[in-house]
Amino acid sequence: MAVDLTSLSRDTKARSMLLLDSFLSALAIYASIVMRRGSWWPVDTMEQAYPYLLLTPVFAFVLSFRLGIPWNMLRTFGVGSLQSLSMLAASVAACLVFLRFGFQMPLPRSVPAIFFVVYLVSIVGARLLILRFMRHEQSRDGSTEKVLIYGAGSAGRQLQAGLQGSRRFFPVAFVDDNPALKRVSVGGLRVYTSGQMKDVVRNMGVKKIILAMPTITPERQRHILNEIAELPCEILTLPSLEKLLTGQTLKDQLRPVEPNDLLGRQSVQLDLPELKEAYRGNSILVTGAGGSIGSELCRQIQHAEPSRIVLLEQSEYALYAIEMELLAVSEANAEIVSALGSVCDAARVGQIMRDHDIDIVLHAAAYKHVPMVEKNVVEGVKNNVMGTKTVAEQAQKAGVSRLILVSTDKAVRPTNVMGASKRFAELVVQDLQMRNTATVFSMVRFGNVLGSSGSVIPLFQKQISLGGPVTVTHEEVTRYFMTIPEASQLVLLAGSFAKGGEVFVLDMGNSVKIIELARNLIKISGLNIKDASNPHGDIEIQVTGLRPGEKLYEELLIGDNVVGTPHPKIMTAMEDQHSPEETDALLADLERALKSGDGDSVIAVLTNAVEGYSGR
Repeated sequence: MAVDLTSLSRDTKARSMLLLDSFLSALAIYASIVMRRGSWWPVDTMEQAYPYLLLTPVFAFVLSFRLGIPWNMLRTFGVGSLQSLSMLAASVAACLVFLRFGFQMPLPRSVPAIFFVVYLVSIVGARLLILRFMRHEQSRDGSTEKVLIYGAGSAGRQLQAGLQGSRRFFPVAFVDDNPALKRVSVGGLRVYTSGQMKDVVRNMGVKKIILAMPTITPERQRHILNEIAELPCEILTLPSLEKLLTGQTLKDQLRPVEPNDLLGRQSVQLDLPELKEAYRGNSILVTGAGGSIGSELCRQIQHAEPSRIVLLEQSEYALYAIEMELLAVSEANAEIVSALGSVCDAARVGQIMRDHDIDIVLHAAAYKHVPMVEKNVVEGVKNNVMGTKTVAEQAQKAGVSRLILVSTDKAVRPTNVMGASKRFAELVVQDLQMRNTATVFSMVRFGNVLGSSGSVIPLFQKQISLGGPVTVTHEEVTRYFMTIPEASQLVLLAGSFAKGGEVFVLDMGNSVKIIELARNLIKISGLNIKDASNPHGDIEIQVTGLRPGEKLYEELLIGDNVVGTPHPKIMTAMEDQHSPEETDALLADLERALKSGDGDSVIAVLTNAVEGYSGR
């Protein structure tokens, strides 16, 4: 039965290495004498050398213990370990010299020098053999996965050294297209080019590929990930350079490739001093505080040191969850107030604003799931349009200084009820700005949010975890994406820029083809796509057809009339709006339609109110 060396305790391993070093010293002194005399058993010399054969292991034992060599981790054997072993060999050889000349104990004068070389080679060689055996056994262990490290630079080399102590990952090779590294071995591992990757994965049985290039651009990372995604391996990656400075070891920061890594866009960092200045000391109301955007707004606001954060949410559990999270942040000095209620309840909203002396309103409450709103037209429009009207009017009456409406790119030339209702909500806010000079109203429009409730990526990930199929509505559907922190910071920063009536949009780079995103998510999960060319694959992609009201692609602007802001990634859209008289008439029609409960009548009002919307 093979011995599992990795399962031995640290003390047991140290004692074993201590005895091994002592035993090898006795063999080395014998071998040195044999080499000096040229005979396997030179009788005259060996009779005189008995004291050396007895004392040398004692010297080796004591010196190895004093130098702490047995406690050096064998898995991290390198230059430092070689230096320590050289010092041990030199020290024991020095003891032999001391015995030879200090005590006049007979021994050929050249033996200590020969001993130094023989002993050093033997203790280094023994460790390399043990390490090779351990790695061989590790590679045969079913619980240890063979990994390929993409990037033989500094991060890759450090990662390879760190993984030597891992029972989960076993590095077998590097991949790097740097011409200087062609056919070179780094840390004992061969460096291959990206063109050889497929053969390396197949021949070496690689299960995972680790992208160890934390300083490359998002565009370059996306290109590499798309290239790797063709291989039947799960993909892991190291974090950005900033996260590498946290003090954690590289192997502890490995993480699966996230959907955001596939977007090929640098995250927009909006955490500017203006944010804190705009919100510090204010009493802030967040509607829809338990939702994806609303809860992140609360987290971001907490860092801006407001005096109070009032959470308005109609879901009891969602309100409880965000309240507990905010209260758990020990450094937060802001008062946290939880308020159950609907944004359509004017009395409740007005009371909250007056009782808590609200300065700023962040209106994130909305029904946003396109198919669900399409099936529930009356409630969806009531919440999104009339709820916004209620919050905005009550803010005006309560003397709130600023209100920021969280909107969506689906409000641009909408093809669904949800988008049309959000555009109507924008028009309501813009209309109030024209009638009022005290409260500053503004809107922030952005695309799909990664990881938000009801968004496509969590759906794909769940479908993959269940074994598929992954459903895509159309092969040509594209979307803009951004992270929840990006979206939330945009809302906050736009509030500090707002002068009144603006629609703020973010430069979100290029849109992403949803079917390509689905394919890459399957591949980076280490699975194969099941299709006509690969009928034995793991996950099938099914094209289900566009859902009611769904667009092939989204837009951020209704027109081309945009102006810049103090931040280069944020623009202000200058868009047409209705006159006050037109808005009053449309709202009156909408109220009558909502009271009747007739979805078709509601859609007819939306068709008249919103440019580009033609109803069902």
